[in-house]
Amino acid sequence: MLDFILRQAMEQKEVSAREVARQTGVAHTTVIRILHRENVDLDTIKKICAWLKIDPMYVVNLESGLPDKEWLWKLGMLIESNGVIHIAMKRVFRDLDLREITPRIINDIGAYIVFAIRMHRYEL
Repeated sequence: MLDFILRQAMEQKEVSAREVARQTGVAHTTVIRILHRENVDLDTIKKICAWLKIDPMYVVNLESGLPDKEWLWKLGMLIESNGVIHIAMKRVFRDLDLREITPRIINDIGAYIVFAIRMHRYEL
């Protein structure tokens, strides 16, 4: 999952592995290893996560082998790494805390996500 988030960020920022390495203080070969889903040490994960502005907890917990919770950690990492989704979900949870959002709205959000995924598949 870290490889996906890193690749997405690199494309959005239009930077190379060497530039990520320069900005994070890790070797560019290590950045490439991440992109190839190879293991890296915790210090490297922390540096890359800092650059991505995501909590390394998500990556570490994904690697810990908790299959029943894996989807939850992936969801957290995706939300945190995508600015638009992050802002939207913060609003959802704020509104939940204020009781300004109903279960029906949550269902509508879920239905829209499923719809958008299906539509995207047809575009491919």
